[in-house]
Amino acid sequence: MLETDQLQDTANLPEAVPSTPDLTRQQLEAIRDEWLGPLLMQMRHQSEEVGRLQVECRQLRDERERLVAERDELKEQLAAKPEADPPPPPTAIELAGKLVAQLRTAEGAVVTGIAIAIGLWFGIGILAWSLLG
Repeated sequence: MLETDQLQDTANLPEAVPSTPDLTRQQLEAIRDEWLGPLLMQMRHQSEEVGRLQVECRQLRDERERLVAERDELKEQLAAKPEADPPPPPTAIELAGKLVAQLRTAEGAVVTGIAIAIGLWFGIGILAWSLLG
C-alpha cells in the first residue's frame, strides 16, 4: 500500500512550468535590478574610495620622505658644527670696567655731566620743597 500512495502522490504533482525566453529575461532583469545594480554601485564607490586613499597614501609617503631628508640634512649640519660653549655672562667687575671705559670718552663725560646736573636739580628741588612746605 505504501507503493501505491507514493505513485499517487507523484502523479498529483504539477508539471514543470515551461521556461520561455521572456520569462527568463524578466527574471534576470529582476535579479539585475534588485541585486547586481546596488552591488555594482557599492563596488564603484569602494573603488573610488580606494583610489582616493591610494593618492593620499602616496602624498603622505612623499611628505615623509621629504621630512626624513630634511631631518638628515639638519643632523649633518649639526654634526658639521663644533659645539662651542656660550660665553659666560659678564661679572659685575667687568660691567663696571666697561662703564668706566665709556665714561672716559667725550660722549661719556657729557652724559655723566647731564646725569649729575639732573640729579642735582631734582635734589635741590626736593630739598627746597621740603623746606618751604
